[in-house]
Amino acid sequence: MFWAQLIVAGAASGGVLALSGMGIVLTYKATGVFNLAHGAIGVFVAYTLYQLNTGWHVPLGIALVIAVGIVGPGLGFGLERVVFRPLQRSGATTTEKLAASLGVLIVLVGIVYVIWTGQTRVGPRLFPAHPFSLGGVRLPFDRLAELGLLGATSAALWAFFRFTKLGLRMRAVVDRPDLAELSSIDVNRVAGIAWAMGAGLSGLAGVLIASGSLDPYRMTLFMIATFSIAVVARLTSLPMAAASGVLLIGIGRALIEQVELASTSVVGSIYQSLVAGLPAVVLFAALLLYRRLDVLGEKAEKQQRAASARRASPARSARATISIAAALIILPAVLGTGALEQAHRFLAFTILFASIVVVTGFSGQITLGQAGFAGIGAWAAARIANSLHPPALIAMLGGGVVAVLAGLAAGYPALRRRGIFLALTTLALNLVLFQAVLANTTIAGGSTGLQVTRPSIFGLNFEGPVAFYYFELVLVGLAFLLARNLHSGAVGRVFGAIRDSETGARAVGVDPRTPKLVIFAASAFMAGIAGVLLTQQARVFSADGQFFPLQSLFWFAAVVVGGVNSLGGALVAGFIWVMLDVLVGAGGVSQLVIGIAALLIGRIPGRSLLGFGRILFERWEMKLARAVDDARRRPRAPEDTADMYVPSDLAIRALRGEIPARAGSRQGAGS
Repeated sequence: MFWAQLIVAGAASGGVLALSGMGIVLTYKATGVFNLAHGAIGVFVAYTLYQLNTGWHVPLGIALVIAVGIVGPGLGFGLERVVFRPLQRSGATTTEKLAASLGVLIVLVGIVYVIWTGQTRVGPRLFPAHPFSLGGVRLPFDRLAELGLLGATSAALWAFFRFTKLGLRMRAVVDRPDLAELSSIDVNRVAGIAWAMGAGLSGLAGVLIASGSLDPYRMTLFMIATFSIAVVARLTSLPMAAASGVLLIGIGRALIEQVELASTSVVGSIYQSLVAGLPAVVLFAALLLYRRLDVLGEKAEKQQRAASARRASPARSARATISIAAALIILPAVLGTGALEQAHRFLAFTILFASIVVVTGFSGQITLGQAGFAGIGAWAAARIANSLHPPALIAMLGGGVVAVLAGLAAGYPALRRRGIFLALTTLALNLVLFQAVLANTTIAGGSTGLQVTRPSIFGLNFEGPVAFYYFELVLVGLAFLLARNLHSGAVGRVFGAIRDSETGARAVGVDPRTPKLVIFAASAFMAGIAGVLLTQQARVFSADGQFFPLQSLFWFAAVVVGGVNSLGGALVAGFIWVMLDVLVGAGGVSQLVIGIAALLIGRIPGRSLLGFGRILFERWEMKLARAVDDARRRPRAPEDTADMYVPSDLAIRALRGEIPARAGSRQGAGS
C-alpha cells in the first residue's frame, strides 16, 4: 500500500511538470523559439485563477475556463503576434530571441508582483484531496485526477495531430516550414495557434502546481525545472515528454527520496539538495549526454555571426572612455551616503555584466549561469575568510579561482554546444550549484549567511564607503583591460576565426577547444570577483537575496538590452540595473525598463540602448557638421562688415579705370 501511494503521488507530481514540458516542446517544434518565459505564463494564469475565484468569488469552474481556456492561450497568441513574429521576420539572432522571452518573463513576474504584492497566497484546489479506494488501496483522489488529466491531455494532443486538418498542417510546418509555405499553408497562423496551445498547457500546469500555495518567484523557478522534460524529449516528442515527466522526474524522485542519508553530514546535505533539485540534475545530465540537439539553434547562430555591431571610431572611443572615467572618479563627490552604497553595487554589476559580454558578445556563446559563478565565488571567498582568516584580498582571489572551476565545468559542454542548448547547460549548472551549495544550509552557513569584511592593502583600509568605491573602480578598470585583451589579443583573433567558420578554423590548424575553455574561465573569474564585491558591499553572503538563479536570466536580458557586443553595453546595463532606481526614487523601475526594452529589442535602432545612443550621437554630429559647413559657406550679413577695410574714393576710381595708374605715376614723377 505504501509503495502504491508513493508511486501514484510521484507520477502525479511528475505528470503536472510533464504538462508544462509538453507546452515547451509544442512551441519549440512549431516556431523554433525556446520560450524561457513559459513558467512565468503559468504563474500569471495561476494568479488570474486565484483573483477570479478567491478575490472576486467567481465559481471555480467558470474561473478555470477563463484563466486556462482564455487568458493563457490569448496571452500566448498575443506574444507570438506582437513580440516573436516581428523578430522572426527581421532575422533576429538566438540571443535576441532569448532576450525577448526573458523580457516577457520579467514583465509578467513584475505584473504579478505589483498586483498581488508578491506575497505567498493560498491557491484554489481543482480536485479534493480525500482518499479514494482502488483495489483495496486508499489513494489520494487529487493525485489520481491529475494523472487522469495528463492522460486525457496527451490523448487529445495525439488525436489533434493525427486526425485534424490543422494538426496535419502544424506537423507539416514543423517538419519543413519552407515547403509548407509553398503548399499555401499559413505558417504565421500555425505558429500563433502553437503558441496559444503551449501557453494553455503552461497555464494548466501552473494552476495545478499552485494548488495550496502561490509564490511567484518559487513557482517560476519550479516551472523552469520543466526544461529538463523538454530536453529529455529532444524538444521534438510529446509522448516522450509525458513519459519522462511521469517516470523520471515523478516516480524516479519519489523512489530516490526513500534513500536516507544523514542530513547533518556534508555528503548527506548535498545529496538531499540534489534530490530536491532533481530536474536540474536531469537537465544538466541530458545536455551532456545528447550529442545532437542544436538543429534549430544553429541557423540562428550563423545569423548572429553575420550581424555586425556598430562600433565607434578609435578617437571617439578614446574621448568617451576619458569622459566616463572622469565622471566615475568624481561621482562620490556628488552622491550621498545611501546613493554611494548603490554606486558600489553599480560597479560590481558592471564587472559581472562585462563577464557576460566576454562570453556572449566576444565569443558568440550564450551563458545563463552567471548567478551561479558569482555565487560560488562569493561563497568560497566567505568560507575561506571565515575558516582560514587570510587577508580579504587573498580570500577574494581564492573565490575567483573556485569560480574558474565552475566556469570550466560550463565550458566543457561548450566544446560541442552553442546557441540555446549551451544556454540551457549553463542554466542547469546554475540551478545545480544553487541547490547543492548556495542554498544548502549545512554548507552555505544557514539563513543568516556568512559575514564578509572589506579588504585592506599595504595599510590602506577600504572599509569606508568612498575608499571602497575607488577600490571597486580600480577593479572595474582591470576587468575591462582583461576583457579588451581577450577581445583584441590572440584569443580574440582565434574567436574571430571560429565565429566566421569553425570548420574553416579547424582546417587551418586552429583548435577551438582551448580558447572556449579560456573564455569561460575568464568570464567565471570576473563573475566570481563581482560576486565577492556584492557580498563585501552588503557585508554578508546571502544566496537567496543575492544569487537566486532567476537573477541570471534578468542579468542576461539587461546586458542584451544595454549592448552585448561592447564593454560599454555592460556599463549601460549596470547603470540601468542599479542607478536608475536611485535617480527615479522608486524600486522596480529598472526591471520594468529592461523588460520592456527586451520585449522591443527587435524594434530598437541599433538593437540595443548603446547602439541606439550611438546612432543618435552620430546623427547629432552629422547635423552639427552640416550646420558648421553651412555657416562657412553663407555670406556675411551687412552688420558683420563694420570692421572690414573700406577703399578710398581714389582707389575706387582707379579700379574703375577712370585714373590710369601708370600715367598718374609718371605725372607724379615728372612734377
